[in-house]
Amino acid sequence: MTSKNTIDVFFIPADMDEPCKVVNIKDDWQGMAKLINAQYVDVVQIFSGKHVRLDIWVDDEGLLFDKPYNRRASVFTSQSLVGDALLAGSNSKGESLSVDGSMVKKFYTFLKGDANVLHY
Repeated sequence: MTSKNTIDVFFIPADMDEPCKVVNIKDDWQGMAKLINAQYVDVVQIFSGKHVRLDIWVDDEGLLFDKPYNRRASVFTSQSLVGDALLAGSNSKGESLSVDGSMVKKFYTFLKGDANVLHY
């Protein structure tokens, strides 16, 4: 459940033994960075539809610190991502928004497309 200063994000750990999950965090870049264990973050819009925008947040220094390849997060982009990542919605002003239940179901369905990506 979100409060005024928090949002629900879809957390994608690099460790394939850890499950993806929805996490409620502080609604600012520091909250994002803390969840993915990063000092600096990059955020990239990976989808922009009529009513929905989707961003992926990753560790800007992940390669520098030799963080592990994140196979599950990488399937959302055309890049090889390292370290933990998260997905959040966004609006036209660039403000982060909570992911909702229908989005989370779509994430899981998308990840299931590659049987090696999602472990239960």
